[in-house]
Amino acid sequence: MWVEMVGLPGAGKTTLINNNLDHVSKHFEITESKHASILQKIYAKTLYYLFIAPKLDDKKLAKKLSYRLAFRLFKPRSATVFFFDSGVAQLILENLLETNFKDKQAKLELLQKFGLSDTVIIVSDGISAVIKRELTRTDRRFQFDEAQLQKLYKNAEESIENDFRPLFKHAHIVKPDDYKGFKDILTNAQSH
Repeated sequence: MWVEMVGLPGAGKTTLINNNLDHVSKHFEITESKHASILQKIYAKTLYYLFIAPKLDDKKLAKKLSYRLAFRLFKPRSATVFFFDSGVAQLILENLLETNFKDKQAKLELLQKFGLSDTVIIVSDGISAVIKRELTRTDRRFQFDEAQLQKLYKNAEESIENDFRPLFKHAHIVKPDDYKGFKDILTNAQSH
């Protein structure tokens, strides 16, 4: 059972995970995409040159996607794996935001072909609250003003609901401060 999270930048995904890390690590193998082994690097290059780069004009996204997918190597679907910072749905979502949803369909097709986890946890807290948090972050992901963020985040929220959510076998929505709900979703994911 593979689990990953997706949500608007600033929605509270990392905070939710960090505040529940003991629970997550007790029940899941946590995979982070920080240090690739030589085999993972070879696999990433193979994915990039043979399968992903030929399908995407955005070579930066193709490299990032190949790298993240390499961390799924040797992870059987029967294992309980939580992709901490290496979910591919979030990577695609952030790229769509960066590019104003350019080539959305091609990117979603790649996600469906290569990167679907069994369960996606969608962290949602309302656009206004998320924008407020994003604008006050010191390590802001995007350098858009409030009006631009409002428009982009509205499109992204609709895309999460209409494009991303239907791709996954199991999709759950949780607020960033709903620790019990988050733990319940993880517990249920283990039984799928």
